[in-house]
Amino acid sequence: MTDKEKRDAAVDAFASAIKARLDEKAAKGFTGWDGAYSSDALGGEIADDACTVERASRKCVDIGARAMMLHYRQCSNKPHEAEAAPGRR
Repeated sequence: MTDKEKRDAAVDAFASAIKARLDEKAAKGFTGWDGAYSSDALGGEIADDACTVERASRKCVDIGARAMMLHYRQCSNKPHEAEAAPGRR
């Protein structure tokens, strides 16, 4: 396996873990990932989680999920509703 293949596999596995965590939280009623929840609060939670990451491996996934949320909010090429949810208008 090449370095790129290993790196791509690691990113794909991490993305899958983030998706599963977001689905788990959504099932519990958590919302606001795309803007309703404060970006400042997300940044603070990333910092808090980073300080305790050695105590819980799930924290890495939480940090990644929150970083994705911040990235999404600042990204100029966000997916459109039609692209994100085929068949919906």
